[in-house]
Amino acid sequence: MSDLFCVVDREEGGREAAQAADVALHPLFTITELGIGREPESA
Repeated sequence: MSDLFCVVDREEGGREAAQAADVALHPLFTITELGIGREPESA
């Protein structure tokens, strides 16, 4: 497999994991483009 398609890249490391596996990630949208903010993780 050389390409991975997804609807939303949640920007939580998936792109980097795909690149490490020599796979190109092709999201339709990123969470940033959709204007969805992630809640900060509590300590």
